[in-house]
Amino acid sequence: MQIDEASVARATEMPGEGARWFKTTTTKNLEFRSYLKPEHRGIIWKKEIPKGYLEEKWLHLLKMIRVYITCECRYNRIMLYHFRILNHFTGKSPINMPFYLHRSLTKMAQSVQRKPRLIASRLFHQGLIKLIMLEELRLREMT
Repeated sequence: MQIDEASVARATEMPGEGARWFKTTTTKNLEFRSYLKPEHRGIIWKKEIPKGYLEEKWLHLLKMIRVYITCECRYNRIMLYHFRILNHFTGKSPINMPFYLHRSLTKMAQSVQRKPRLIASRLFHQGLIKLIMLEELRLREMT
């Protein structure tokens, strides 16, 4: 079975609309200051921003993005691409989520294939994988 962007879209029932973007893509002129506390809105972007700079109302959404979308919950910093995904969920700049998730799965698979002895630390998106497998089995009328 070949997993592609279409299979992710079918399994998740997410539309394949919006910009085809992945976190390694350079993002220019990204709106991120509106998520920051007023005293931090004048900062000049370096590499990352401490999580404490975010307004409280965005912390839960950011946590969901880091845990379920980028699978980076172990870090205590906000990267520029986290703001790009925040912009998607706040309706400011939609991205094609099936494309993003497929790229993330592809990157994970390549990492596992390069270092198969370290699989446990490289596996993520288990729930997404299960959704895709169940949908593909349903399409083939298999259990």
